Amino acid sequence: MNIRDEKKMTQTLDFEPHIDALRRFAISLTRNSDQANDLVQETILKVLSKMDEDTQIENPKAYLMSMLHNLFIDSTRRTKRRGEAVSIDDYDAPSGEASQELKQETAKILTLMEALPDEMSDVLHRHVTQEQSYQEIADDLHVPVGTVMSRISRARDALKKKLCGGDKNCPELQGAIASGL
Repeated sequence: MNIRDEKKMTQTLDFEPHIDALRRFAISLTRNSDQANDLVQETILKVLSKMDEDTQIENPKAYLMSMLHNLFIDSTRRTKRRGEAVSIDDYDAPSGEASQELKQETAKILTLMEALPDEMSDVLHRHVTQEQSYQEIADDLHVPVGTVMSRISRARDALKKKLCGGDKNCPELQGAIASGL
């Protein structure tokens, strides 16, 4: 092995000089030092797990920054899909049962959903109550994702029109929006 190959190998394994830059970049992305530290650690672990003896990284800083950014994007997408985790200690459980008013609004919306054409009510029901993604619904029904999106959009518009007519500030519509419609 010549000196140049040895230098490349050393660069591949020496991440220490880049940790501060990675932390600063992670903090700028996450706006939270704990999450930034986790992201830096996850980045280093991922890079180390992908490396083998033949791996040569000519610019480790750029490689690490790119890996960190990609992990941040993946994490953000995952959080959007699953929602943010809440500690059980921070969760305020609802007291008692749902109010009579909420039960009446829910029953009214469900009745209106059932009155929609089958193709619209089915996809809206799957998306809102069963929390299926557009892709899952499309796969189940063997239709394109765009068709599912269109049906859900038309179903929501029809429900809004039946609930409030043209009034965009009606209380029924606010409750429906809060429930995910």
